[in-house]
Amino acid sequence: TAHTIQIKDDSVKLHDGDYICFENVDLSSAAGKKLIANITAHSSLGDLVIRMNSKTGTIIAKYDLSQLSSQKTDASATIEKENYGVCTLYVCAENMEGKSVTISKLICK
Repeated sequence: TAHTIQIKDDSVKLHDGDYICFENVDLSSAAGKKLIANITAHSSLGDLVIRMNSKTGTIIAKYDLSQLSSQKTDASATIEKENYGVCTLYVCAENMEGKSVTISKLICK
């Protein structure tokens, strides 16, 4: 089964240095090692980075926006599925050079 983290306001636009966090995410209940970010628009610059437990914490997934094939896509990253258990995930926009990315949900499957 997939574990979906839906963003409360349907989607959020992140500029360089912006982040959103999701508390009490139980990654141990997800079946696989793929973390999919539903990206609805991006600048083709920078990275969308998923970090654990702080905005400077361990990176568990990274999406290079310059490598995405379209402006609306489900970008997939393989995570090392250790026993993360319950944690806080930080979704961070990095190296954006003044640009932005819009994300609507994360799916771990």
